Amino acid sequence: PPPYPIQPPVIFVRPTAGMMIKPNHRHVGSDGKVYMPYLSEWRAPSHTLVEMAVCLSSLFGANPPVFAKPGGGDASSSSSANNGGAGAGAGRRRDQIASAATSMATTFMQGVFNPHAQQQQQQQQ
Repeated sequence: PPPYPIQPPVIFVRPTAGMMIKPNHRHVGSDGKVYMPYLSEWRAPSHTLVEMAVCLSSLFGANPPVFAKPGGGDASSSSSANNGGAGAGAGRRRDQIASAATSMATTFMQGVFNPHAQQQQQQQQ
């Protein structure tokens, strides 16, 4: 079958080292592949990457697909106790989510501009 834009792009969530994919996430498989209505209903040329990114942002904003690995035990967890507890922890969590979102966006763009991204992802597994 012809690749993007005739077919929808293949999107994967790739968590950072300190994050992991939520088990049984509604829109992300255990392998990180994204499943969402916008992709399954893809119709070129009316469907666009911009609209897809908005849908992805909305879905993941309501239910993030990644979370911090339990027992991270990194240096920032001890500094959180020294810098005001919950407030510092919330800042660390926000940084982790921002890092994961950046990683997802980068992976998404690599997949869009690299027609062999799906094959590379499968070879890495």
